Amino acid sequence: MVKVSMEKKLKELLEQVKSIKWNEGFNETLIPGLKVIKTTKTNDKTPSIQRPSICLVLQGVKKVIVGDQVLSYAPGEFIVASIEVPVTGLVTDASAQKPYLCLMLEVDPSIVFDVLQELPTSKVSNFKERSGVYVGSANSEIYDAFFRLVKAMDVTLELKFMVPMIVREIIFRLLEGDKGIILRQMGMAGSHMQKITMAIELIKQEYNRHLSIEQLAHEVGMSPSSFHKNFKDITRISPLQYQKLLRLQEARRLLLANRGDAASVSFEVGYESPSQFSREYSKLFGKPPKRDMERLKA
Repeated sequence: MVKVSMEKKLKELLEQVKSIKWNEGFNETLIPGLKVIKTTKTNDKTPSIQRPSICLVLQGVKKVIVGDQVLSYAPGEFIVASIEVPVTGLVTDASAQKPYLCLMLEVDPSIVFDVLQELPTSKVSNFKERSGVYVGSANSEIYDAFFRLVKAMDVTLELKFMVPMIVREIIFRLLEGDKGIILRQMGMAGSHMQKITMAIELIKQEYNRHLSIEQLAHEVGMSPSSFHKNFKDITRISPLQYQKLLRLQEARRLLLANRGDAASVSFEVGYESPSQFSREYSKLFGKPPKRDMERLKA
């Protein structure tokens, strides 16, 4: 009976989303932080930086690789990222007749913090999960909240008054879920996750400069060994691997914007050797810079 109820709620939410015409790819909506993702075909592995968010799949299947962790989520399941983390995603089930459809809601740490102030803290002492990314199954309350959020796009008054409350409700449901303790760390002052988030901001600001583990650990108030372990536990990669991925992502953006050739861009993002840059670029994106640009621009 419960399964039938969940299937019904999924179908209602899916029909509500499908009632609006969406373009291929990422679609911005009138609701800040809410995007609709539509893909009509399966794709190759696509590296990206996943922002703190909840992605609820309504149709199709997607696989996400986070370091050594492989996560797959299907209709009725969601993936939560409580920290900015490099991922490699690939849609494994999609077609023109039945496209992959997903609702992506960015999670604001300040909202998590505000909601936490009104919740008991007893669960925090039992914190064991280290990864900053997890997959869960939507329950009736999460379906209902997302349904009202999507429906609010048609009503200007609700956009102004109801949306912030609906977003807070979704955060509350996640925090109270069986893996909510992971998201709780995002809003807890002084938690390891908050310190790793601070380190990521530093890496983003100085991605093209040499950064040492000792320097980053000192900036966030941790010992080098504790910092390195917690960073890798939460993001599934090391701090220096994280910086390398940021460099390569930025290099790809610069190449697409015609900001120079591969050699000049490699120096701009912090590489000392264009040949090393080309090797690492090919390993991440599947093709060397020139061929990758030809494919993307075609």
